Amino acid sequence: FFDVGKEEALFSFIDYLQLISARAKGFFHKFAYETSNNGRQKIVGVMWQTATMRRNFELFGDFIGLDMMKRGLNKLLWPYAGVAMYDEMRKLCIACEGVLCGERTDMYQFIADFLEQSTPIRKLADIKIVAGDAFFTQELVVALGFKNAVLVLDRWHLLDSGLEKMFGKAAYEMMKGHLVGMVEADSLYEYESFLTSASEFLQSKQPRDGDLEKTLQKFADKRGNYATYCIRSIPGNRGLLGSACSEQNHSSALVFLNDGEKTMNKYNAHLITLVKDLSMLLPSWTLIPTKGTKRPAFVLIRSLLLKRPLTLLQENPKFLLGVQNILTQLHESSDCQQEDATVSHVCKKKTCALTR
Repeated sequence: FFDVGKEEALFSFIDYLQLISARAKGFFHKFAYETSNNGRQKIVGVMWQTATMRRNFELFGDFIGLDMMKRGLNKLLWPYAGVAMYDEMRKLCIACEGVLCGERTDMYQFIADFLEQSTPIRKLADIKIVAGDAFFTQELVVALGFKNAVLVLDRWHLLDSGLEKMFGKAAYEMMKGHLVGMVEADSLYEYESFLTSASEFLQSKQPRDGDLEKTLQKFADKRGNYATYCIRSIPGNRGLLGSACSEQNHSSALVFLNDGEKTMNKYNAHLITLVKDLSMLLPSWTLIPTKGTKRPAFVLIRSLLLKRPLTLLQENPKFLLGVQNILTQLHESSDCQQEDATVSHVCKKKTCALTR
């Protein structure tokens, strides 16, 4: 992420979190740290929680969805993460959210520890159900601190790709009807019928595939994590068969970042793509310290606006507004006498951070 000792790296973001913590009652945030091989600490993620999020978790935290959004926001493995739930009206709410360095076990452990620290009223051991995709196992859920929770494998992920990954494409195509029937079984009798049929089918194949038969048995042993009749018997399941709350939260985040567009994915959702495009336009660039402040002058952004005026930003008003704010702050911090600093004005005074 960035070296802790480099104050200029994401300086404004840290300032922003600290400002919210100071002014917003109940706001809590925490950084995840990792020690590199040279002994330096690096920040590898951050989670935050508002007072409303905390209250949501206290009230509706019996059933939580754990997932990280890896398709829309983290092309370079920096996923958005949120602990999602449904309230009493089946409306989406979240317990906390943040950005972490990849979908890793230690990052999920950080989320669990964060919840335990930020919301002491709701003990992790009190959570009844943790819904997630195939990244999770029942053993992992318990190890994270949810000692009494049952893992519910997300139904959509399981049917879309989970079964195929588990059994292999060829075996999945042969046994698809049996496997889907086991997942959607509404009773023990129905489940056992599909399991028996699947077992007899594999045993009829010559030569027999012992590994595949073992995979089927392991899958059957974990029926409590996916079979419909098992999930519905879990206290507090509320009729949910997976982590729909997490997927809904991800969809809401993408729509918000794309100005309400559901079919597009602009730079708002792929800021790292914007940085990549900028660096391709300007192969060599540096950050020039601004007089009287530790904040860097964003020479990269300034140069883009000079050489390619608005060509990449004309459909991205949020980012353009951010550029305008950065330029204005840099201009004011350098004691320049010019009236303003805009995307069409670059100060010529040598002491100004916006000098050519």
